[in-house]
Amino acid sequence: NHVFAESVADLVEGYRDEIEHPMDLGTMRSKVRTGKYPTMRAFADDLELVWSNCERFNGPDSPFTKLAVKLRAATAKLLKTAAKGLQDALHRLTREKLARSAAQARTLLAEPESNGVPARGAPREGGAARPVASA
Repeated sequence: NHVFAESVADLVEGYRDEIEHPMDLGTMRSKVRTGKYPTMRAFADDLELVWSNCERFNGPDSPFTKLAVKLRAATAKLLKTAAKGLQDALHRLTREKLARSAAQARTLLAEPESNGVPARGAPREGGAARPVASA
């Protein structure tokens, strides 16, 4: 069954008169493949448009609307899970990036001669040790 998979805007009499912004899953798939969704919210908005257009055009008692209601609930759960996964991945990447930055900073501090800055406490030119400031 290919319900919602293709646009019905040009196939169903009166659809374009009633539905201002047609949307279908096939169009959404194409937009995903071509990188047209800048955010997950934009994707979710188009998905909601599929379900709300169906309800508006077919009415509350239509089998299509009843299917749209079920699919809306199922996809809402999937989107919530996907959003949580993306958020977790972002936090993990942020922690990893911070850890790498800290490691790089430690390396720079441990090897100050490599960046032209003498180490704290290292002898100055002429042999005297550099003073170490206390906190």
